[in-house]
Amino acid sequence: MNARAKAQAKAADTAYAAGKFQDAARGYAEAYARSQQSVALYAAAQAHAQAGDAVSARALLLGYLAAQPKGAYAKDAGTLLLAYVTSLAVRVA
Repeated sequence: MNARAKAQAKAADTAYAAGKFQDAARGYAEAYARSQQSVALYAAAQAHAQAGDAVSARALLLGYLAAQPKGAYAKDAGTLLLAYVTSLAVRVA
């Protein structure tokens, strides 16, 4: 990850820790755009989830899994996706 992307990710980490999840999501997205490091997709998904934006979180988790099907966070990403699908199925039923 280049220096600019690292700075974006660090700022996003700070925003996340402060409960500013929308700001964190934007920061992680910018870090991904600069670095193409899929871990930033996972982090952005987590931030969107915390902000209550399940649609964006789901899309980013799918992107992370497409890029890193055996990545460090793949199991967690799969579990979160299953939870979103289950939640949607309950609401539809």
